[in-house]
Amino acid sequence: MVTDGSPVGTGVIHDIGYQRYDGPRLGRWQIATALCWHSLRSAFGMRRGAKAKIVPVILFVIMCAPAVVNAIAMELNPAHARIVNYDTYNPPQLRVFLVLLFIAAQAPELVARDLRSKVLPLYFARPMRRLDYPAAKYVAFVLALLAMIDIPIVLLYIGTVLQVHGWSQVWAQTRAAFPGLLVGLMWAVVLAAVGLALACVSGRRAFSTGAVAIFLFMTLILSLVLTNIAEQPVPGQGPGPGG
Repeated sequence: MVTDGSPVGTGVIHDIGYQRYDGPRLGRWQIATALCWHSLRSAFGMRRGAKAKIVPVILFVIMCAPAVVNAIAMELNPAHARIVNYDTYNPPQLRVFLVLLFIAAQAPELVARDLRSKVLPLYFARPMRRLDYPAAKYVAFVLALLAMIDIPIVLLYIGTVLQVHGWSQVWAQTRAAFPGLLVGLMWAVVLAAVGLALACVSGRRAFSTGAVAIFLFMTLILSLVLTNIAEQPVPGQGPGPGG
C-alpha cells in the first residue's frame, strides 16, 4: 500500500555514534589468559567494591599471622628456634579452617555469577573451545589458593632466614621450606577442582556457597573423627614389644 508516493512501514537507520572496532583481534590463547586473569582478580575482590574484598583480605591476614608471630619471637630472642613448622604451619587446624572458608566463599565468585547472568554463550561466541572456560577458571583458582597457602610460608621462610647465621643454616631452612610449599601446591590442585565443581550446582550465590561449605566441612569433621578413632588403642591389646 502506498500513501502520498511513499511505502508504508519503511524505517530509517540513525547514526548514533557507534564506531567499528579496528584494533587487533585476539585469539583463543589471549582470551583464555584474560579470562584467567579476570577470575584471579575476582577471587580476591580486585577491581570491585570494598565489600567484595572483606572476606579474602581478612582470611589472608589471619593466615599470615603465624609467620609474623614467628618473626617477632625470633627477633626478640635470637637464640630461639623457629616455632612454626613449614609443612603443618602451626596451628594446622587454623590453616585448614581458613582455606576451606576461603574456598566456600570465593569459589562461587568465579562461576556462580556467570551462571546466574547467563553469559556463557557470550564466551563461546568467541574463538574459545568448550574446555577453555573451565581450564581458565581452574588455573585462576589454583593460583588464588597458592597465594593463600604458600605466601604465608614464604613469609615464614624469609622471617626465619633473616634471623639465622651462616649458609648452612640458610640451606637447612630452604630444604625444610620446600616440602611445605609442595604441600600447599597439592592442596591447591585438589581443593580448587573440588570447590569449583561444587560451586557449579547453582547460579545462586547462597546455594552455591552452601553446597561447597557443607561438603568441605562435613568431610573435615569426618576425617577428624576417623583420625581420632584410628588413634584410640584397641581394647584388650597390651603394649607393644617395646612397652
